Amino acid sequence: MARKKEKGRGGPRMIPAHWHAPQAPVTTALAGERPAQWPLGPCWATRIDHTGGQALFLSRQRPMGGSLTVVGAMVNDVRGLVDGMGDLAIGRARLEERAVRLSGPGRRAYPVPPEYVRFRIRLGEELGQQRGQELPADFRPWRRLLEGVDQDWTPDFAALEQERHRPALLEKTGALVHAAEFSDWWFAPEDAPEVDAFLREVDRILEGLPDQGRRSVTEDIAPPPDLDLLSETSVLTVVWPLAEEATRQVEGLFDEHLMRLMPREVADRYRDRLLNMAYLVGLVDQPTYSSLIATAAWGLHPDRGFPPAHHPFLRALLRKTVEHHSLGLE
Repeated sequence: MARKKEKGRGGPRMIPAHWHAPQAPVTTALAGERPAQWPLGPCWATRIDHTGGQALFLSRQRPMGGSLTVVGAMVNDVRGLVDGMGDLAIGRARLEERAVRLSGPGRRAYPVPPEYVRFRIRLGEELGQQRGQELPADFRPWRRLLEGVDQDWTPDFAALEQERHRPALLEKTGALVHAAEFSDWWFAPEDAPEVDAFLREVDRILEGLPDQGRRSVTEDIAPPPDLDLLSETSVLTVVWPLAEEATRQVEGLFDEHLMRLMPREVADRYRDRLLNMAYLVGLVDQPTYSSLIATAAWGLHPDRGFPPAHHPFLRALLRKTVEHHSLGLE
C-alpha cells in the first residue's frame, strides 16, 4: 500500500505548535498600574493535547468598569513556555469563549484555580530555561499579573491517583481514545522516528494481503467496547478498517514497536499528561471519566511493573495510529 505523503489531517490536532492569540496593544498597557493588587478573576485551562500542549489564562478584575485584564500562556511539556498573550480589557464571556475555542475537539475548557495556572506556567518557564530559551516577547509584558499567586503550589497528584484509580478499570482504559478530549491523541510520524518505521511495517504487511487487508464494506461492525464509561463526555469513533487476518498481523507488531516508542522517559510524560487530565476532568464533575483517566495514569507508574507495551491505553493509541494511517487521515 502506497504511503500517503503530505496529506492534511482530519480534524484539528489541538492547539497549534506556535499559537498566537489576539493581542492587545501592549506598549504601555500596564504602565503605572499595580495589577497584582487587583482581585483575581476567572482562570481557565484547556485540555492537554497530543503533543503535551495546553493553553492557560489567568485574569484579574480591573478597578473600574467590570472588565478583566488577562495573561495567557501556551505551555508544552517538551518545549516549555512557547507563546503568550495579554488582554487589557475583556469580558468574562469573551474570555471563556477564547478558552473553549482553543480547546479543540470536545470544545470544553476547564475553570481552574489561579494556582494551577501559575503551576503550569512555572513548569513551562523552568523547562524553557533548561533549553536555553527566553520568555516569549508576547508574554513578558503581562507576566506581572501572576505576582501574588502562590508559585510553590502543586496539585496533589498522588492523592488524586490514590483516590480515583480503579484497578479493575485498567483493561478498559483503551476506551479513552474515543473520548472527544483524546480524539487527536495518536502517534504521528513527526512525533518520533519510530512511528514512521512502524507504519512502514504496517504497509508491508497490508501490501501482501488481499484487498490490502481491508474489511468488506458489507461486514457488520460492532461498536468499540466500554463506551459506556464515556457517558460523561462526547464520543468520537472511527470504523476500524482492517479485516481479521490483517488485524492479527498488524497487532503482532505492537509489542516490539511500543517498547521503542515508550522508553521510561516518554511513558512518564504520558503519565503526567493523564494525571493533569484526570485533575481537570475532576473539576467539572465527571467522576467516572476522571477515574478512568486516573487509572490509565496509575498503570504507567514505574512501581506497577507493568510494561508500557502491555498497557491497554497505549495499545489503543497505536491501534488508532493504524486506523488513521489506513484511512488516510494522517
